[in-house]
Amino acid sequence: MTETWVTISVKIKERTKGMIVERCQAKGVTVNSFLADMINREMSEEMDPGKVPKGRGVPMIGRIEFDYDGSRDNFTWTLNVGPRGEMTLAENVPAAFLESLSSAAKAALESRDKFRRAVPAEHVVVPAQLKEYVIR
Repeated sequence: MTETWVTISVKIKERTKGMIVERCQAKGVTVNSFLADMINREMSEEMDPGKVPKGRGVPMIGRIEFDYDGSRDNFTWTLNVGPRGEMTLAENVPAAFLESLSSAAKAALESRDKFRRAVPAEHVVVPAQLKEYVIR
């Protein structure tokens, strides 16, 4: 598959540009190749569909799957993120953990349902960002 190359641009302070140029000269590379390498290093984990990027959490969209391994009597916990493939969240997950997780999830959903039934339908939850504005 042939990749399409695109150009991106950013605004930076003149001082920062000077520092980048100095670093590139010291390394003997062009500014373009230096920046492209830096971007590729930063994005490498996201570009690997089999990894959950460190410190970036789990993608917001996906389908959780558990695959049973009968020879080991345990599970592999994956997140199917569509076109990016599957991300392995955990391997060798014992059945007891899965049962505990299932119970905790069920209890959390029951708590949510109880809360939603207690709030009248015409009431809405105020987003945290709006709570900054004091209503008088």
